[in-house]
Amino acid sequence: MSLSGYIPEAVTSQNLLERLVAFAISMLPDVGFWASTIVFAPNDIHRSMEQNRNSSYGLLGKMQVDIMSMRNFGVGFASYLVWKEGGGFEESSAPLVSYATLMVLFWSSQPVLFRSKSKDLRLAHSIATTVSAVTTTVLFWRVTRRASVLMIPFLAHLSFTALRHWVCRDRKRRSFK
Repeated sequence: MSLSGYIPEAVTSQNLLERLVAFAISMLPDVGFWASTIVFAPNDIHRSMEQNRNSSYGLLGKMQVDIMSMRNFGVGFASYLVWKEGGGFEESSAPLVSYATLMVLFWSSQPVLFRSKSKDLRLAHSIATTVSAVTTTVLFWRVTRRASVLMIPFLAHLSFTALRHWVCRDRKRRSFK
């Protein structure tokens, strides 16, 4: 059984520049996330990660940064696949514009979630990010199915975050009654 049908061309290509472009595009979501975190919420994200490391999440809490980086790399590589296999910006502009919208929402999540006092704004931002991620995944599916499969961990993380927020909210409500 050959894996050549599943490995993207950029990985098997001997062209170093093409590999560097694929790597740079794949790193873009992670670099943007950490840049917005460092600029807007350095203390808040550090405190949140410490709470996760020391919580009952166990290994998942300790590996949160690694999981986030792998998930972000997958999303970035999915955009590269759409750009490469979709014929560039001219032929696959709708999925790439949707991806750009998702990245703007994703990169702005740290200031909104950690600095905003408005619960309504945080909820609206979370809903907009989720809708944008689902839309991007569907549009990626139309170009290349491999790219949409790489988006699944991102969607799973958004679902996990929403579930965790819902459980924590219900715990707080019960504790005050």
